[in-house]
Amino acid sequence: METLTNLTIEERLYRLMKRGGKVAASMVLSVVLGTSAAFAPTFAFADTGQITIQATSNASAAYKVYQVFTADMDDNDDSATSASYPRIATHFAWANDDVQEATLAFLDDNGYGDWLSSHGYTASDAHDLPQVAAQFIAEQIGTSLDDTDATVPLTKKGQTFALEFAKALEQATSSSSSGGLTYEPYVEGTEEASAFSADTGYYLFVTDDSSVSENESGTSPIWVPLGGSPQTVYEKTGIPTVDKFIMEDSTSSFGKAADANKDQDLSYKLVGTLPDNYQAFDKYHYCFTDTLSTGLDLTYAESGALIDSVRVTLDPVAGSGMDITDNSNVEISYDEQKRVLSVDISDLRKVSDAIDKDTVVTVEYQAHLNESAAIGAEGNQNGVVLEYTNNPVTEAEGTTLPEGQKTYAYTYQLILNKVDKQTNEALSGAKFTMRVAQTEGSEDSSSVGLYVQADGSLAADAYEFEAEEGVITVPRVDEGTYVLHETAAPDGYDVAPDITLVISSSFDEERGMLTSLDATVSGGEIGQTVSTDVVTHVEEDEDAVSTGTITVVTSDDKRVSLPITGMDGIMAATVCGSGAIVLGLVGWFATRRKRSSIE
Repeated sequence: METLTNLTIEERLYRLMKRGGKVAASMVLSVVLGTSAAFAPTFAFADTGQITIQATSNASAAYKVYQVFTADMDDNDDSATSASYPRIATHFAWANDDVQEATLAFLDDNGYGDWLSSHGYTASDAHDLPQVAAQFIAEQIGTSLDDTDATVPLTKKGQTFALEFAKALEQATSSSSSGGLTYEPYVEGTEEASAFSADTGYYLFVTDDSSVSENESGTSPIWVPLGGSPQTVYEKTGIPTVDKFIMEDSTSSFGKAADANKDQDLSYKLVGTLPDNYQAFDKYHYCFTDTLSTGLDLTYAESGALIDSVRVTLDPVAGSGMDITDNSNVEISYDEQKRVLSVDISDLRKVSDAIDKDTVVTVEYQAHLNESAAIGAEGNQNGVVLEYTNNPVTEAEGTTLPEGQKTYAYTYQLILNKVDKQTNEALSGAKFTMRVAQTEGSEDSSSVGLYVQADGSLAADAYEFEAEEGVITVPRVDEGTYVLHETAAPDGYDVAPDITLVISSSFDEERGMLTSLDATVSGGEIGQTVSTDVVTHVEEDEDAVSTGTITVVTSDDKRVSLPITGMDGIMAATVCGSGAIVLGLVGWFATRRKRSSIE
């Protein structure tokens, strides 16, 4: 019986096809792989092919290129079949021995034997044939008909197959000359990608780790035929992004900046996205690293457990969201010395099968200003950096830009100057309490009625500030409305009416910078007799934003008691005249009484 062992590839393929129409039909490969032209129309083959990979986000990306098969290839000129089979390929051969060995070993581990049997082949006849191996690869990857999508297999199974195939080729050829081809689409200083030209055949393009810089990500493995008309495909990748927000309590909205009293809990939110080619990764490491400034402390839950004060969710997953805080793949830690909060997801692919490229990963936690919190425009920064797997083939790691995304927490200082109403001299000994009042339009009333303490924090019990040399300093207070109540005046002075102080601020919404700091006052002593009286007012300060300081001047009125001696003028005459009238009346009544007794 004649065997196929000593026959040429074409002869072996012809014998196999002659055995049945089913086998012949199965030899037509998918469009992205090409077609094995058993019924080929008229065409002319070219020796080289050309492809251009356009970057979508990685302008610095370069590729390692593996040729798996050689083949003659050109455009299909038959209008009846060209829409479905745009390229015609014949004369398949393995690119080299290393590639053949690595490919067949990988295929055998991924169902190749069963597939051969189900398609009417015998292992002895067809196992090593490049045309048959190419057909199997094409069916497993299942790439799109659209050149612009040629980098992405159609199913998750296809993604995994392409990914693992790339890894097998990478490992098998790393120490040989078989993987020596490289392709760098973008030369420094150019905006348009250059083309890759090589002998016709089938190639796998894999992102070179060394070309992927910070804030970039490798593309899915690219499996394309090279030959026929020049092709252009677009990398299927994307850069995970991370952003950070802080809630402003006066509006209950998240932005880039907020202000607060000392020890006031501030709500933070970290938001991370996934790349467009997320499904191309077998494993996906995802880690938030959030560094707090010296002016901020992480707020623990009442139980003292860190994991109870940090929440990690996925959205949109399982409807409104999925809480994965307690998932075994999520590790939450905080280094108090370095002030670093870490939320490390070792493998996002193991967390849920429902995760896709549109999933958003959110981390929420709280922190508060401490005694080291900076006052004024410097602000109290904290920034987040995202680490992630950036190459689906090698599972290399990447990070977002080193400076990350930042938010700013601001706090301010009040200086209260107590002076004499008429002389403007500083007065010591005045005592005040400072109570939080409802800010008009505020959506947060949780602190209303609380009293400012010596360090700027809030508590239910009133704290008395006392003026020293006429000055009271209240550090680290929030914007808002406060009532200043004088509980005791200096000796010899009257207690002044309450003062209502409104501190207001504004931020650059995009950058989080403090742009204005103002205050208004009402109440307190007002001028009632002469224009030189000191009235309660806010001192103008061009450096208020920089220093974060509001200065309020308020006065007390001195009590004056006049003695009776030394009176003069009308007052003395009035008093003397009144005395004479009284003595006259006493004499008249005495005379009347005497006459009555005689009669």
